[in-house]
Amino acid sequence: MTKATGRLMSYRGLFFTIFFLLVFTGPALAWTISANFENRTVGQKANGQSGFHEAGTATLYSTDVAHGGAQSAKITWTEGITGFGIAHGALNYPVPITGGGEVWARGYFYFPSGWDWTYSPVIKVLRIHVANSAGTNVGYISIMSNNSGKLVISNEVAFYQLTTGTSFDIGQWQNLEIYVKFSL
Repeated sequence: MTKATGRLMSYRGLFFTIFFLLVFTGPALAWTISANFENRTVGQKANGQSGFHEAGTATLYSTDVAHGGAQSAKITWTEGITGFGIAHGALNYPVPITGGGEVWARGYFYFPSGWDWTYSPVIKVLRIHVANSAGTNVGYISIMSNNSGKLVISNEVAFYQLTTGTSFDIGQWQNLEIYVKFSL
């Protein structure tokens, strides 16, 4: 474990709350996936109706901090976990998106006071998975954070990554969006 990772993991119970909305459109079809995390049992895994399609065991319905309603999804990172397996939420496309198709993803994120960005190398905050026609992983289009809390824009498909001068907000909600149009 690196020194930076150790500092991140030392914040037991560190969490962030997500209100997540994804909207996808394609050239011959249109569909919307929404997850508002409302009217569910607090403390239960945040998947199913009004939640994620897939949620880790540390991703729960919560009333601790909410955006535009009474509930949200709370993801708790405890010492020793790396994130995705236990602390994640995913929404899946109902159909494959082909060349010319478009994806627009929006998420509302809240990082509490005391959040520490010191880790190595990045925290993946909002991602769109890209696969080829055979379903093989090609990469991700991502909004991430570096260890200074700066937004990092990443396009793994085109081998491009840019660290911006903009920092994530602490103690308030922020809206992050990604738009992708797939080439033909």
